[in-house]
Amino acid sequence: MGLGDTLRLAGRADDALARYQSAIGMARETGDRYEEAHALEGIGHVLCDSGQTELARQHWTQALETYTELDIPEAEPVRRSLAALDDTGDTGQIGETGQIGDIGETSDAGRAPASD
Repeated sequence: MGLGDTLRLAGRADDALARYQSAIGMARETGDRYEEAHALEGIGHVLCDSGQTELARQHWTQALETYTELDIPEAEPVRRSLAALDDTGDTGQIGETGQIGDIGETSDAGRAPASD
């Protein structure tokens, strides 16, 4: 879990967004596709939590594409979050486990350390 995730879970959405956006810039500069996808996923959560589900869907879709290309397990929670959007008609808050109203964390097992 990175700083952006911590800020988001602490309810500091604006700070989390700024951190995720900074992380995307750095990840793109260094070619770190994993960290870019992680930041896109985080932005998706912040947007979903604030009711901006279509923008959340766009960010999650980008993250999912990268995670899938990298063939890593982080794709599955994003896939569940997108499915939950579809199941709820784009309403409700969705946490990292893809469950409506769940702001908990998924296991960090097997996850590369996040730098955001």
